[in-house]
Formats: sequence, structure tokens, C-alpha cells
Amino acid sequence: MLPELTPIQNRYFEQYYLTALDQAEESFALATATGSKDHAQDYVTSITVANLLYGLGNFEKDPRQSGCKR
Repeated sequence: MLPELTPIQNRYFEQYYLTALDQAEESFALATATGSKDHAQDYVTSITVANLLYGLGNFEKDPRQSGCKR
């Protein structure tokens, strides 16, 4: 977590964290349905962004990320 993070900054990180998880979920579904390596890479990128945002912020982990490492 970032030191001296304001509540507004924390909400900002949390919102982007949730958006990244939404994008990961969509990319995973598309990768599964199409077998596209581009969608699979988009999934990995979105999960990486979500993990970084979670590490920076101070909020609860979304249940969709339960299987992902911090």
C-alpha cells in the first residue's frame, strides 16, 4: 500500500482495480471461446494491472481474484 494514500486516491485505485478485473473476465471468456492468443495476452495484462492496483491501494480483494496471486 502507498503511504499517506488519501481516501479519494484509494477509491480511484479501487475503481481501476475493478475495471481491470472486468476486462480480465471479458478477455478470458473471449480467449476461451475463440482460442485467440491476443485475448489470452489481454487477460494476463489485465490481471497484472489488477494485482498492481490491489498492491497500491487499501481495499478488499474482489472474490473474482481469489485464485490470483497478489
